[in-house]
Amino acid sequence: MRKQKKIRINRFLLLCFFVTLGTFFSLSNVRADDECENDEYDSDLYIYCDTIWSKDNISNINKIVHIETGATLVVEKGVQIKFGKDSGGRYGYLSVDGGRLVANGTQEEPIEITYDPEHKGSLIEFHRYDLEGTPSLPPSFLRYVKIYGGGAIYDDGGAQHSFLWNIIPPVYAETKSNPAVLYIGGKVHFENCSFYDNEYTDVEVQYNEFNSSTDTNNYLEIVNSNFEKSGDSYAVRSEMKCKDPGYSCREKLLLKDDWYGSPLGPTEDGNMLTEGKKISGTYEQDLFRSTDTIVDPVIIIPGIMGSASKTALVGDLVLDPILHIYDNLILSFEKNGYRKNKNLFEFPYEWRDSNIQTSNLLKQKIDVVKEDTKVSKVDLVAHSMGGLVARYYIESSAYDQRNDLNHLITLGTPHHGAPEDYLKWEAGEGFEDPIGKVEKAYFSMEAFHATGSTNLKNYIQSRVKSAQELLPDYAYLKDLSSENMRDYPNNYPRNTFLELINSADKLSNLKKVNFTNIVGKINSLEDTIKKLEVVDSNENNKWEHGMPDGYGKTNIGIKYGAGDETVPLESSKGIGSDEQIELNSTHSDLPTEAQCNVINKLKGKDDCRPVNDVARIAHILTFGVFSPIDIQIIAPDGVHWVGKNIKKLKDENQIEGSFYTGSDTANEFVTIPNPENKKYTIVTEGTGDGEYTVEVSKISEDENNPGRATEVTADITGTATTGQIEEKTANVSADKITIENTEATPPEKEMTPTLFRAEVEKYYKENLIKNKSAKNILLSGMKLIEDENNFLKMIKANPFLDKRTKKILITILERGIANQFKSLAKLIDKDKKSYDPTIKNVLIKDLKLVEGSL
Repeated sequence: MRKQKKIRINRFLLLCFFVTLGTFFSLSNVRADDECENDEYDSDLYIYCDTIWSKDNISNINKIVHIETGATLVVEKGVQIKFGKDSGGRYGYLSVDGGRLVANGTQEEPIEITYDPEHKGSLIEFHRYDLEGTPSLPPSFLRYVKIYGGGAIYDDGGAQHSFLWNIIPPVYAETKSNPAVLYIGGKVHFENCSFYDNEYTDVEVQYNEFNSSTDTNNYLEIVNSNFEKSGDSYAVRSEMKCKDPGYSCREKLLLKDDWYGSPLGPTEDGNMLTEGKKISGTYEQDLFRSTDTIVDPVIIIPGIMGSASKTALVGDLVLDPILHIYDNLILSFEKNGYRKNKNLFEFPYEWRDSNIQTSNLLKQKIDVVKEDTKVSKVDLVAHSMGGLVARYYIESSAYDQRNDLNHLITLGTPHHGAPEDYLKWEAGEGFEDPIGKVEKAYFSMEAFHATGSTNLKNYIQSRVKSAQELLPDYAYLKDLSSENMRDYPNNYPRNTFLELINSADKLSNLKKVNFTNIVGKINSLEDTIKKLEVVDSNENNKWEHGMPDGYGKTNIGIKYGAGDETVPLESSKGIGSDEQIELNSTHSDLPTEAQCNVINKLKGKDDCRPVNDVARIAHILTFGVFSPIDIQIIAPDGVHWVGKNIKKLKDENQIEGSFYTGSDTANEFVTIPNPENKKYTIVTEGTGDGEYTVEVSKISEDENNPGRATEVTADITGTATTGQIEEKTANVSADKITIENTEATPPEKEMTPTLFRAEVEKYYKENLIKNKSAKNILLSGMKLIEDENNFLKMIKANPFLDKRTKKILITILERGIANQFKSLAKLIDKDKKSYDPTIKNVLIKDLKLVEGSL
């Protein structure tokens, strides 16, 4: 309830004058600091001590509860606070008088603050009282709090009594209404809260003590919350005032990503159209939600090979552009109400690095997401090795101070490692499934550029640190010479990373988050490497700890069991969690198969609409470039392409789902998912002089052998010359790739507007352009093209233009430039007198080269 002035009286006077009227129960010593005492009277409770209210000790309250300077009242999840009137007719409510309110509910157990249905008024008031020498407290914090049944509208400004109503004459209210939440001062943050069924206004803001732009003690944030529309009430009414002349108070009231009862957002001052719930006054509004579903922001963490770079720039990584394992999951999040880069984020990372290093980057990513969204907790959805990255972060000592995760959902994570990784770590072998075949092609190319050799074992052990952290941390090697299982870690490649995060003291930290573990298992099949029976190796520099019996021939030493074709069931399920879900799925299909399990869990609703728009990749065509060349692949239709645009094809005609590392990288690599069985054109351009190789591979799922892949390959070889362009074709069929050669094309000369103008001047001096007028037309025409192109670049780079205006301007300029080129070419072609016949076609071709260079 709004008060005109807070009256402070010595405690002795209070004891003398106060008449005990009784309440439902005593609140004065509810789990408070032992060295401090709160003061409780018939109509008021003064909290001077840090105090906790739990479900066991709080229900109906017929008092005004004052949280005094320096004190914190913590309301635990699931508490329902119902205010009513005392016997003297005064409303109860929470009054934060320089102290701090922490009401930290959860999605499953929100906190409720309401009134007895027969009585209404303000539920919470926030005041600021700066007392000299008092410590600065963190903001009042409310999360998952339902505030309803409050507020009031009165017929007149009737008398408002103080708690000394029987001694002091009443004062009269200046207004005829009360909000459910009244904010006058202090630092307050609401997130994931709900306001509904409140008369007049949900939140009213009065900044009567606001000093200046540098003041940090006054601000209110309401983010990711719901203002449900009911009647003609307001969501927010703001009457902020600043003492600094000309200073705007807007940023001191932040309304970010809230719901106002309509997908069109709130109805603001001056808006004649009724949309959502009304807001008025001065505020900073940053986005609004189009649905009423309250969720924390989510970060998707991929597994190994789940990130790649398209350029040589550090940090220029994108999520899974090669295998597209996460496409349906991302699309499903968007279909079910999430918005990319608003509350749906991706975390591509350098998966070759140690998971410890990656975990530090994850911490930074979480900080960025929290700052962007202003929400204090995020959810993590992690596939495969990504789950180990997330676990290391949660189980680190730093997390105790951060506590910024709500849900962790792991998908097919090898919590205790995967025995198939032993083959890769020990010998650079074991790349048998479709993903493994792509890994092998990628690793081979990288190894060659890094070391001049395609020795994968040496490359993996020196560069792919994460591979060691995927080795099992349990006994999985059987020594055939003794017929006994070896005791881990003796005579094993040891995994100290998993030993650490699976230690009892570290595992206990997982209890700090809501942890759901989703695992895959192919029904009735045993197709996942479970253990290895090893013998001494006779291969140099391979199989240090033993080679699987018959490896490469009978493979009799490789033993299989239940799992998802990659991770054994014992490893994926071998960890405690709040919930464990088993799905009939392979390792790479889990993000698609589990999409609704994930989304329903995070939303707290069973209303997920599944997405299967992106077809699973049964075949993939790869091109590994062993330089010195750049490469472009043109699809059988001659229109679509991927790679460096050597042939100047339309940028928008990229082959769907294709990937190219970029021409500015040392290791050029191209992939095309589900290719056609037809001819692809391979265009190469020399970046230096010397021998080159392009390794072409078609990798396909083996229909007769689940979890395995077939592969056909062919090599394109040649001698590169700087600037020389060559074309060859790769005829792709079901079980073969055939390479066909074509003649080399000599290097194309460079041509820019400046070079074109210089060439025109040269031809004029040589009398090949016969009159000055023709020369000047070409020079001025090219200058106009250059000016328009510079303006076009400026428009494209302008961050302040709205999308529609920018698109219109770009279209107009591009058409104008294209028409100018056509006009100049037509002028040259039609003019029979001004140009020597030997240079007319040269000039027209040079115009095309200039157009291609822009």
